[in-house]
Amino acid sequence: NRLDNLRDVSGFTNQKNAKRSAANKSGFTGVSWKKKTNRWVSQIKIDGIVYHIGYYKNLSDAVQARVNTEIANGFHVNHGRG
Repeated sequence: NRLDNLRDVSGFTNQKNAKRSAANKSGFTGVSWKKKTNRWVSQIKIDGIVYHIGYYKNLSDAVQARVNTEIANGFHVNHGRG
């Protein structure tokens, strides 16, 4: 953690390369099962605001929607991995 190895960015920007939460059960960041609707739901948090991406019948569709939103908003390619 030398000063020359660190970036001067906001906390919001730094969260764009955070690892997946230990509480995650779907195996994919921002994707969870919504029992009430019997569908997968995709969400993303950008600059402290949670955005609803959509509800999906298939897990793969929900994951793809989340990935597309990550790319469009400049998230690091390793976001939610590891």
